[in-house]
Amino acid sequence: TRRTLFIGAIGFCVALLLLGMSHWWLMTLPILVVLGLFSITFTATANTRLQLVAPPQMRGRVMSFYTLLFAGTTPVGSLVIGWLAEHEGVQAAVIEMAGLCFLGVLFGALYLRMNATRLAPDETAKPDVAAPMPAA
Repeated sequence: TRRTLFIGAIGFCVALLLLGMSHWWLMTLPILVVLGLFSITFTATANTRLQLVAPPQMRGRVMSFYTLLFAGTTPVGSLVIGWLAEHEGVQAAVIEMAGLCFLGVLFGALYLRMNATRLAPDETAKPDVAAPMPAA
């Protein structure tokens, strides 16, 4: 649901911000666990929602584009965060990335609000089910 998606995204941003502000190793470990949980929540929910919203004939193309954007931009982001960490320090870079994450969630929420009816999953759609295989 949208609520789960929003909670996962905001939780990730907050955990990332706490990670950037953490100075103590024993506090950092639970923050990393929480960060991972929110990351998994967001990723799984976004993936599922996108597959439900996409028309069946376009689902493969939509998911390949999603994967390109989600995983394909990682090298660019790594260069940016590496440059920031080198010039401003690791903690400052992580805090700045948390701020960008908050902005992304804000823009995403605004976009979803403006396009609520267009991006609703089709409740009448039937799942694609393959024909049963004949017994050998």
